[in-house]
Amino acid sequence: MPTNGWSLLGKYFYDSNFFKQATKEEFTKKMKEAMDILLKDAKFRDFKQKVNTEFCTQIDKKGIEAKFSLYDEHHFLKSLEFYNDKEVNLANEGSGVQNSFIIACFRALATFKGTDVNPIFIDEPELYLHPHAKKSLYNVLKNLSNNAQIFYITHSSEFLSYESSNEIRRFYKNDSDGTKCKVTSKAGKLTEKQQSTEGNKISFNNAFFADFVFLVEGYTDLLFLQYIIKTKNKGKTIEDLNISIVECTGKDNISRFYEIYDELGIKCFALFDKDGKDDNDIANLSKLEGYGFPNHLEAFLFDNYHKIKENDKIALIEGWIENPEKDQSKIDEIYAKFEKLLPNNSIIIEIP
Repeated sequence: MPTNGWSLLGKYFYDSNFFKQATKEEFTKKMKEAMDILLKDAKFRDFKQKVNTEFCTQIDKKGIEAKFSLYDEHHFLKSLEFYNDKEVNLANEGSGVQNSFIIACFRALATFKGTDVNPIFIDEPELYLHPHAKKSLYNVLKNLSNNAQIFYITHSSEFLSYESSNEIRRFYKNDSDGTKCKVTSKAGKLTEKQQSTEGNKISFNNAFFADFVFLVEGYTDLLFLQYIIKTKNKGKTIEDLNISIVECTGKDNISRFYEIYDELGIKCFALFDKDGKDDNDIANLSKLEGYGFPNHLEAFLFDNYHKIKENDKIALIEGWIENPEKDQSKIDEIYAKFEKLLPNNSIIIEIP
């Protein structure tokens, strides 16, 4: 896998003080000795002379002498290749093996402190990596960023973090504005409960790629919204419509999530209950694009609802969804609140 001055390894070796001056001088000396051995060969000297003669004839100039040289300490990486334990060149291996080698290089670079390797640009680092390898590489890049400025373009949520949302630059393009870049100055902070739920953290990151994000308090709200959107958009899922539903684990977190996604140019809709004791939370949420149930979702769906345990609410909502005789007007009422805000087009190509 040869490299050059614009590649990751090339930039690291060429533009840094990785090699001591004594090592460079020793390398140059050895290369000159190797070149001298070739020049002692009469056939090679004859070849060199003929190249000089032909070259001067081609450009119609005299006195130009071609000089053959082996790699110096700055450019030897062009011939540097890597092999596995079976002596197979990694350039002939699959992309997954090559990416594993790249991860190894990143890990090695991350161990060197105080070495200037700025900047590093990476296009879609997630290619050919399974989910765990993606997250592992993301963590390596975060570590390496302590010593280097790193830019990468990604379509993978494993390479984003809600808690580092202030480092994200979201690009979008439309006919009227062309290509635009949106940023947020805020870094999201996750509660202990949010940190402990891997599914929630994934949904937080997936939302950065969405055209539209619903922000809800809990899992029952998520189930309800999924069903409404599926019912009103036959044959399509929320993924087809490039919609994300983010479970914020409590109404007090919704405003914070809303602000970050909104600053990044993502349309948001908050769905929340007005059953809380904190009037400030309700007042703040009421200022957002969204809808607040007068009491809570369960009371909205069931006229004779009485308070039940939190764990039983999921079964209650699932039962309502599966009930063929449910009140369809409830679906229409909520869907009308956000229908005009939804993306117009599906992200999939529909085949007639």
